Amino acid sequence: MRKLLSGLLVLVMLVALLPVTALAAQEAGPVAASAVLENGGTVTLTLTAGEETTSGRLTVAYDKELLTYAGLETKGTVTSEEAGEGAVTFGYAASGKDALAAGSVVATVRFTAKSALPATRLTVTVEDFNAREGLHLELPAVLVGGLPFTDVSEGDWYYDAVAYVWQEGLFRGMDETTFAPNLAMNRAMFVTVLGRMAGVEEDRTATSKFTDVKAGSYYAGYVAWAAEQDIVRGTSETTFSPNAKVTREQMATMMYRYAKAQGLDVTGGSEDVLDGFADSGRISGWAKEAMIWAVSQKLLEGTGAGLEPQAYGTRAQSAQIILNFSLYVG
Repeated sequence: MRKLLSGLLVLVMLVALLPVTALAAQEAGPVAASAVLENGGTVTLTLTAGEETTSGRLTVAYDKELLTYAGLETKGTVTSEEAGEGAVTFGYAASGKDALAAGSVVATVRFTAKSALPATRLTVTVEDFNAREGLHLELPAVLVGGLPFTDVSEGDWYYDAVAYVWQEGLFRGMDETTFAPNLAMNRAMFVTVLGRMAGVEEDRTATSKFTDVKAGSYYAGYVAWAAEQDIVRGTSETTFSPNAKVTREQMATMMYRYAKAQGLDVTGGSEDVLDGFADSGRISGWAKEAMIWAVSQKLLEGTGAGLEPQAYGTRAQSAQIILNFSLYVG
């Protein structure tokens, strides 16, 4: 018994003295996978070689209810590609005589989110690697989706709206991890969102009649487009006031004019929809028609304090209005 224990102790000591790099090499697989969800709803899966490779065959499984396969690229040659329901299988080969080095990107696989993407998993199976016989290795699932913002949580009432506008590429964060849901929306931001909805390209060289919209600003082209479409009319004949906070009735008015500019029917609303709001009398005369439409179309809902037509709209509220527009109007 004493000899057995001594032998085990020696074995443990020998294992402990093994270099860390040797243990890591044993755990390394032929391919590593990582994925990112980009602003605009594109999911990019990157497959990296764990060792030098000349050829291989891989299958990527995904949730077909959430994602649509959008194609792949490889550093070498795609030798086969089979895209089915919820899975894509492809083969690759290094170009010419040069093998793909360890650490190089074997392939990039792209998907498009069908709507706001919750957390979902991509599963990669290595079916062939350098012509090894009998290889069938399923890599750990790659989690992708959700939001990169630390100030937006799944329990927040505006989570789905923020996910929608971010993944559709309509809103961007204040930085990579901050959305600032409670920050007041300004006129430049809101017009920019409408322009992106309409498919207007950013044009920093655009000019308009507004002297306070400087060429070179990110919103210059969107303001010029919105003025041309009669979506905005300025705060005076020559000023737009891009940094002025936008009120809820102003947002409703811009949405109303946007819908008209897109050729959508904006008739049919009844003033009765305002009866349930004690502060409906505070709606400005110029905004009343738009507010009736916005409430009847479920774009704008009351807060605990009523409609609050002259309160400043937040980024979260703006995101919700945009989501509601996509759901109920167009």
